[in-house]
Amino acid sequence: MTEFVPMPKELTAEDGFKFALIGAFFERFTVPCPKCYHFDVAQEDCQICFDEGVYPLNVSVSWCTIKAIYAKAVEHSNALVRAGKKHIVVPRGQLFMED
Repeated sequence: MTEFVPMPKELTAEDGFKFALIGAFFERFTVPCPKCYHFDVAQEDCQICFDEGVYPLNVSVSWCTIKAIYAKAVEHSNALVRAGKKHIVVPRGQLFMED
């Protein structure tokens, strides 16, 4: 059974969550090496891509996206508690509750 804890309905900079969460989440992308992308093959001894032709780039998840994800989690959690359901199934972004 999931344990519920009291949390604010929304995140704001004033409640300290922005400081705690900003920079905590990243998405990783593979991007072409700026030194090697003009060539058909990676350049030897490349210090950027280490001879791979591409390199991983971590991009921070924006504060707006973090707040949107949190708001959706709060919405689903509240619906679950109000309905007294045991668990939820969420296929393809739609909320379905089961007894």
